[in-house]
This record gives sequence, structure tokens and C-alpha cells, in this order.
Amino acid sequence: LFAEKRFRHVPVVNESAALVGVLSDRDLLRRAAQIGVQPQAVQKPWEAELVSAVMSAAVLVASEDTEMR
Repeated sequence: LFAEKRFRHVPVVNESAALVGVLSDRDLLRRAAQIGVQPQAVQKPWEAELVSAVMSAAVLVASEDTEMR
């Protein structure tokens, strides 16, 4: 999805559609760089990884009424 649609960031929402984090291409690259660092018995397969384990949870948000400065 990131490569196909050229996204760099994807918002992550919970069941109530509240923003809980952002998944970025850098988050994915950081996680990919860790593959092979831990023993295989400890590592989860990439497909079993949860978005919450990889995403950035500390997100700055603004409303449409927020001043730019």
C-alpha cells in the first residue's frame, strides 16, 4: 500500500475511529532493520506483527481552526 499509493504516513484509528497513532514508512523501515537481530525463536513472523507494535503513538494533532504558528 505504501509503495503502490506512494503514502508515507497512514493514520491508525481504534474501533471508535479515534486516532491512536500513525504508521510511517520510517516505522516500517526501522522494524525491518530489526529482523534477524533477535534470535528467530523470539521473533514473530512479519505477518503476525501488530500495527500497534510498530506505529508511532505520540502524534501531534490539530483541528482545522488551529493557527499555523
